[in-house]
Amino acid sequence: MLDADVLEQMQYDVKYLASDRLEGREAGTPGEKLAADYIAAKFGNSGLMPYGDSTTYLQAFTFQAEPVLGPDQFLQIGRSTLKLDEAYPLISRCWFVDNGTGLRIDSVEFGEDEFVSVKISDDGSIAGANVGIYQYAATDTNTANTTILSTFTAAANKVTDIGQDLGATINGIVATTNGTIARINTDFLDVEVDLSSTAGTGANAQTLGAIDAFTITGGGASFQLAAQVDIAGKVSLGIDNVAVRNIGQAEIEGEVKFLSDLSSGKGLDVVDGDLTGAQKVVEKAIREVSQLRGRLGAFQQNTIGATVRSLNIGLENTTAAESIIRDADFAFETADLTRNQILSASAQQILGLANSQPQAALQLLG
Repeated sequence: MLDADVLEQMQYDVKYLASDRLEGREAGTPGEKLAADYIAAKFGNSGLMPYGDSTTYLQAFTFQAEPVLGPDQFLQIGRSTLKLDEAYPLISRCWFVDNGTGLRIDSVEFGEDEFVSVKISDDGSIAGANVGIYQYAATDTNTANTTILSTFTAAANKVTDIGQDLGATINGIVATTNGTIARINTDFLDVEVDLSSTAGTGANAQTLGAIDAFTITGGGASFQLAAQVDIAGKVSLGIDNVAVRNIGQAEIEGEVKFLSDLSSGKGLDVVDGDLTGAQKVVEKAIREVSQLRGRLGAFQQNTIGATVRSLNIGLENTTAAESIIRDADFAFETADLTRNQILSASAQQILGLANSQPQAALQLLG
């Protein structure tokens, strides 16, 4: 328990430092000066040695209280420079790309969960034939549609374009897709591929076409969980390579990077490298590890666990049946023993009667 005097002093200190007189103690205000003097006096009364500026308890430092905006301030995104007082509304989670003939806006990630929005607050009287906002082709994001989506004037209420997941067919089976990732899961094949999205590389996640990239010869592990050795009782599980040189794959400025690129001296060095790219790779690596843990946990719980539970139930039923059979055999043997005992007793009784009859005849003859 705190001493009553100490508790009272603490309450007084807190009440004073939080009082209206100190005006919130914002740095550089008279209230902050009063709070500093008060705390310094408390330090002195407690016997603490002063090691601050000029043998005091205080140490001064410089900070920027408010941002100072001027003609030298600008925002650089890729090759585009956005200057102050110009109508460039920032869009969350999007990249600006100036291709020389217009401003292209791409979402950071891919898939139907992503979107880009444009709202023109002042069109600057920019108008004319084929001047406005265009979408890119659904099957090739390197080619713009020829039909205009909206004029600048009509975009005053915001124009939104929703992303789409890639469409893919693997081994003749329509794949389940999410962004640039395609996956199929059949009795014979369980595979997941992440397609490239780099422009100028032929068919990929953003360009329609056929890809003949690899041939699967093996991999993963197969488990025979049923009593019969056939395809119906066989399950397979594959685990991705989780080495740092293979995890966290992400495209950074047209180059494929991995978690290993965060090491010292490489492009994503967390000291003086591309911190935004490093964050993207780390986020991707965390997502991949979490998905792998989920797959392994689901396989253990739903597949292996269900099989173990089924086998335990089968064992219990077999044990019960064996017990019934054993009980039936015991009853049969007991009944057979009782029968034999009755027959034995009956034979002895008959033999006794047979032996007594001659004796009775002799006694009558005298």
